[in-house]
Amino acid sequence: MRPSALLVDRRGSVVKVRTDDGGWSIVTSALSTFDSMMTHCADPRNTPEMLMLREHNRGWRFYDQLRTDATAPARLPQIGTHTPVLDHDGADFAAALQTIVEIGDADALSQSVADAFPGSSVEVTNTDGWFEAQMQQHGLLRPLKAAELSDGTLLLAVAERGALPPTTDAGAITAGYVRSRE
Repeated sequence: MRPSALLVDRRGSVVKVRTDDGGWSIVTSALSTFDSMMTHCADPRNTPEMLMLREHNRGWRFYDQLRTDATAPARLPQIGTHTPVLDHDGADFAAALQTIVEIGDADALSQSVADAFPGSSVEVTNTDGWFEAQMQQHGLLRPLKAAELSDGTLLLAVAERGALPPTTDAGAITAGYVRSRE
């Protein structure tokens, strides 16, 4: 990072923004150490880059509660419903998978599965409105049900390839840097 590329700088409770003439203007000097400059100082007039960065980050998804153990919600049959975004715990895994097939990028999902498990494919079965994910692997005589899958690779593929994929375009924030130091 070059100092000349720095657009916003935070040091403790002071947040400064670069001015048009290359100098600095203080946005606030009373920001609590536990407060984020992204929520308290981002505005379209004084700090448009920080506002764009904040909005970009709001599009991210975090799946820190995805379980892959034997009793994980994703391994159980689920009521089928339109699910463009995988739930935080994966409880709607089969429905999210089917939604990708119907309205999302089914080819990208198939490619992700093929990359992780060459010669394999996934599908969702519907039994009286209950969806269950299955995976057919090369050499096996029957498909594996979700309860038999070994890890969370398919969960991650569905999270990544949801019908409404998370924000991934960082190109909007190329004009400079935002720095926060305590």
